[in-house]
Amino acid sequence: MALLISGVAKARALLHDYGLRADTVAGHSIGAFSAAVIAGVLSLPEAIRLVHMRGVHMAAACAGGRWSMAALRGLGQSAAQILLDRLATDSAPLWIANISAPDQLVTSGTTTALTTLSAHAPDALVRACCWAWNPPPSAPGAPKPVEPQSRTNRRVHPVGKTVSISSGKISGKETADGIWSWLGIPYAAPPLGQLRWQPPQRVQAWTGVRECTTWGAPALQPAQSPPPSPGMPSVTQVPADMPEPGEDCLYINVTVPADAQGAPVLVWVHLGGYQTGSGWDKVEDGSAFAKDFGTVVVSFNYRLGSMGFLSVPGEAHSGAFGMHDQIAALRWVHENIAAFGGDPAKVTVYGVSAGAKSVANLMASSMARGLFHQAISGSGGGDHVATPAQAAVVADEFIRLLAATTDQLRGVPAKDLLDAQNAIGEGLRATWIWRPTIDGLALTRTPVDAVTEGAAAGIPLLAQHCVDECGLYQLMVPDAAVQADRVLANYFGQDGCDELLGVFTGNQPDAVQARVDIMSAERYIIPTVRLADGQSAHAKVWRSRFDGPLTGLPDAIVPGGLLPAVHSTDAHGVFQGGPDAVGQMHAAWGAFVTTGTPNAAGLPEWPRYTTADRATMIFHNDGTHLEHDPQSKLREAWEDRNWEPGTWWEFAGGIQ
Repeated sequence: MALLISGVAKARALLHDYGLRADTVAGHSIGAFSAAVIAGVLSLPEAIRLVHMRGVHMAAACAGGRWSMAALRGLGQSAAQILLDRLATDSAPLWIANISAPDQLVTSGTTTALTTLSAHAPDALVRACCWAWNPPPSAPGAPKPVEPQSRTNRRVHPVGKTVSISSGKISGKETADGIWSWLGIPYAAPPLGQLRWQPPQRVQAWTGVRECTTWGAPALQPAQSPPPSPGMPSVTQVPADMPEPGEDCLYINVTVPADAQGAPVLVWVHLGGYQTGSGWDKVEDGSAFAKDFGTVVVSFNYRLGSMGFLSVPGEAHSGAFGMHDQIAALRWVHENIAAFGGDPAKVTVYGVSAGAKSVANLMASSMARGLFHQAISGSGGGDHVATPAQAAVVADEFIRLLAATTDQLRGVPAKDLLDAQNAIGEGLRATWIWRPTIDGLALTRTPVDAVTEGAAAGIPLLAQHCVDECGLYQLMVPDAAVQADRVLANYFGQDGCDELLGVFTGNQPDAVQARVDIMSAERYIIPTVRLADGQSAHAKVWRSRFDGPLTGLPDAIVPGGLLPAVHSTDAHGVFQGGPDAVGQMHAAWGAFVTTGTPNAAGLPEWPRYTTADRATMIFHNDGTHLEHDPQSKLREAWEDRNWEPGTWWEFAGGIQ
C-alpha cells in the first residue's frame, strides 16, 4: 500500500509542480495501480481498495499452497542466479521470476526452497508476495474469492460539517434543508508575484479546521455594466457578500445532499466571455440542483482576461493559464470529491458560453483526460481559441498600453493591468479578445479538430444552443449586426459574404435580424453543430435548442414583452428549475447527470444525435418537441466553409 501511495504522490508532484504533461503512463505490478490513478482510470480510493483486495486474494491463495514468491534485494542478477542454482533441488526448485530493479529481483519456487533461501540470505530476502499454484482456485477446498462491494452498497458515513481534504480540514454550512455547502475552498496556491502567468501550483496545507462558509474572491475583472432596462436578460447580479475581485481567486465550492454516498458530480464552468464572472453565476450555491437530483454540485473561479490568457512574449506554453486553472480544479475534484460523498468516476462538466467553449477545450486536452466522464455544452463549440499569432498581437498591444517591458510584467500593479485590458476593449464588445491560446501543453490544436479525431472518445455529450443567440448582443450593443458584412468578407472574401447574406436574408427579410442570425450562427450555432458532429462518431451525443420565449420583459425595449431565447438565458433555469420549457430542461439535465441520458419523464422520446438525421429536442413553452436538422438550409450554407474565428468588433493594434 505504501508503494501505491508514494508512487501516486511522487508522480503527481512531478507532473503538477513542474507543469509536465504525460502522454503515456505505465507501471509494473503495484506501479500499474499508481499509473492507473495518474492516468485517471482509477481514483486513489479505488486503487487502494483494489490493492487491498489483491493482497487478500493473494494471501488466501497461498493458504495451504506449495508455491510462493519473494523479493531478493542487494544482489545482482548473476550473483542471485549462482545462489539460487546452489540451493535449488529437483523437489524444491527456485527461479528468478522478475527483475524489478538492478539490485532487486523477484524469486519464485516452493515454500520449502524459499525457506532455505531465507536461511542463506536473511538480510536480502523479503517475503513480499505469494502466489499459490496448488490447489487451483476452482479445486475443492480452495479459498473463495473476496467479492468487492458495489458502489451503491458500500457503507459510507453521511457528510458532516467538517470534511478532511488533501490540504486539511474544512467546515461548511447548511444552505438548504438537508443540503450542505463548502464555499471558498482553495484549490491552488494564490497566483501572486512570481506565480502570476504561471500554471497553478498546489495549495499549501493548513493545520486545524479552515472555515469555508463564505465565497472566495472572483478573478480580477472589469466592472459589469448594468442592463439597459430593469428586467432585461443580462449579466448575473452577484450576491451582496461576494468579495471584490482580485488576483487571489482560485477557489472552489462544493454543495451536497447531507446523505450523499457515491453521488454523481456536476462541475460547473462559469460563463463571462473569459473576462468576467465567477463560479456563483447561474448555479448560485447549487442547492436546488443538488436537492432535486441528489447530486454533488461543484463550481469554481479561474483566472480571466489578461491574467488568465495573456501570452507572455518569450515564455513557453503561455496564454492558457485560465484553462490550466480549470484542469487543476478538475484534478482537485478527482482527488477530493469522495470525501464529500461524490463519486470521482461519475463527473459531468457543464458550461455555457465561455464555459461551454471551455468544456470543448477540456474534451480536447490530454491534460484533462480521465478527470471527467460526461460533458454538457451550452452555446459553445470547439473552435474559439487563439493561434499563437493572434495571441501575440493582443500581447503586443497590451504591453504597449502598459508602457512596460516583458520582464517588468509580474511587478505591474493589478489595477494597471486591468486598465490596460479595458483600454483595448470593454463590455460585450470585448467578449472575444481574451481566449485560450494553443499553448502546446493544455491545447495542441483547435479543439473541435481534436474532438473529431477522437480526443474525447467515450465521453457522452449533451449540446444545446439558444434560438436567437446574438439577439442579446444586438439589444445591448446596437451596432452588433452591422459588423456581419465585414466579418464575413474577411473570412470568405466578398463573394462568400454575398452568398451567405443571400441565404440569410432569404430566410429573414429584416436586414438587421438576418445579420443577427449570421452572428448567432458564426459565433455559437455552427460551432455547436460541428462539435456535436465530431463527437457523435466517438460517443453518445444528444442535441437540443432552447426557444423560450422569454416573457415579462420591458415593453419599451421588447415590444410585447416576449423575446425568443437569447444567449445564456437557459442556464439559470437548468440549475434552478421553473415552469414550462425551463422545468423540462432542469429535468433533462438532471437525468443526464445521474443516468447518462437526458430522457426525463414528461419529455418526448429523445434519440441520440447523428449526422444522418440530426435529431434535436426543441424546448419551447408552447410544446417541447423533436425536430430533425432544424434550419437545415442555414446550416448547409456553412458547409465546406472554414475560418479562423476572432473578435467580432475591430480593435486597435490589429487585434482580431
